[in-house]
Amino acid sequence: MTDVLEDLLARVERLEATEQIRQLAARYALALDSRDVETLAALFVPDVVTGDGREGRAALAEWFDPILRPYRITFHLIGNHVIK
Repeated sequence: MTDVLEDLLARVERLEATEQIRQLAARYALALDSRDVETLAALFVPDVVTGDGREGRAALAEWFDPILRPYRITFHLIGNHVIK
């Protein structure tokens, strides 16, 4: 592969990775605001450790549920990320 093609491929991969990071933040905010704890937990690594020391996405969903339930309405705005 030529240097030009390698450079182009690297730039496209960087753009895709940057967009994936932006989408992750947006999906996180949407899951929080809709109280969708299953989707929220799915955004984390499989071996996530909860605030009370348990491990895994199912445990995280259980941990988030009572924390988020008292809030009637929230509206997270995601913007101005600097991704290096």
